[in-house]
Amino acid sequence: MSDCRCKGKGSNELFCRCENTPISFSGNGVGIPVPTPFVSLTTATIMISEKDWVAKVDSMADILVDVVEDIPNPINLFYIVERITESTTKTLCIYNLTDDRANQQYTLTPNNTVCDEPGTGCHKYRLTVISSSPLPQGVTLAFNCRCINVTTFQKG
Repeated sequence: MSDCRCKGKGSNELFCRCENTPISFSGNGVGIPVPTPFVSLTTATIMISEKDWVAKVDSMADILVDVVEDIPNPINLFYIVERITESTTKTLCIYNLTDDRANQQYTLTPNNTVCDEPGTGCHKYRLTVISSSPLPQGVTLAFNCRCINVTTFQKG
């Protein structure tokens, strides 16, 4: 990872990646293929040059859901936070996000905070929201905001 930024011997640092441009997906009756990544955000590369550093990873997504029909279990997504070190990916968090409200518009705001001890080297962090089942016709998802922030600090 040639764009690696140095971290160690000094104060804490904050690495932010946020997007506010809305991205919308609508079910087409056949369903969007599974798994489809709706959102994928990756931080800049962070170099940890000393042992005993911690990365606190905060992530969130703002999802406007519009369900125009009486559809059973219209929302079934996975929210995933990962660390990428060279060609190795480690899942730090994964949870299933479901909602069964029908015939209405509402907002979901999944979020997560996890502390990681990545060890020395170059690392990136990624937030991904994917479909775990096809998006049915009559359902629209609008991702209005999504962020992943990493704060590094020394343990102890």
